[in-house]
Amino acid sequence: MKNQCYCNSSALQVLNYLPRRILELKDQPNKQEFIMHSLCNKDCFNIEKAAYFIDNPDFDCIKGVTGYSASEVYKGDIWSNPKDFSDYMAQAIFNKKVRDIQGKSCTMHHESHEHALHEIANMLGIEKYNVCNIPIPHENHGYFIYELQKDTGELDNELILNGISLLSFCPLY
Repeated sequence: MKNQCYCNSSALQVLNYLPRRILELKDQPNKQEFIMHSLCNKDCFNIEKAAYFIDNPDFDCIKGVTGYSASEVYKGDIWSNPKDFSDYMAQAIFNKKVRDIQGKSCTMHHESHEHALHEIANMLGIEKYNVCNIPIPHENHGYFIYELQKDTGELDNELILNGISLLSFCPLY
């Protein structure tokens, strides 16, 4: 029997309010962390671990942007306490580990991104992972590596792509 893809109503609510919430952050430099936390928590996609990377061939690099681990989830309301959340994420071990990863661009060197992402997933301890490739302006590529919680069924891929595409609208610092 094939696994049933699901789309829960709380995920749709998160996706519905997230663009407006992002606009409220104005000059907040870590918007990706807010998006990642909102999408990955149990009220949306219920993800165990996730990492977002950008492959930039112009600068010959693949760079970790933000990471999420359910074991390090922020306990308060991120939207009411953006400074506290930002301070917390600056110290979150998994997020720091993701942000410290940097390598050569797979695109520029015509190398398989699957191999590079497999190595990254191993370094991050993400075992049963999925990858979404997000085209980003200027020939860049965004890669979202994630592992679902054990009790989560398959997710609707289109829903995930719509959510994580919001990461590409944020400037990098």
